[in-house]
Amino acid sequence: MPETMRSCSRTGCRWPAAASLSFRYASSQVWLLDLADPDPSLYDLCPHHADALVVPRGWERVDQRTAHEVVREPSAREIADRAAARRVRSGR
Repeated sequence: MPETMRSCSRTGCRWPAAASLSFRYASSQVWLLDLADPDPSLYDLCPHHADALVVPRGWERVDQRTAHEVVREPSAREIADRAAARRVRSGR
């Protein structure tokens, strides 16, 4: 049976998961890992939310992902330019 694509755990986010988040409470660490097998103790995050992760004061962020690209939200100008290009292509 093929595995379905997992989505980011953040509420309202539909991006595909690319990283797993783990808390190590005893050492006050938050770990980011390459997407692991499904596990109830891990949280799946998309690249944007993984890159934007801020840990609690006094905690350490440990990023163990092998290769990841920083993803950012498009600016309002980029969104407007894309919409205009689509209108031109559709003949509107």
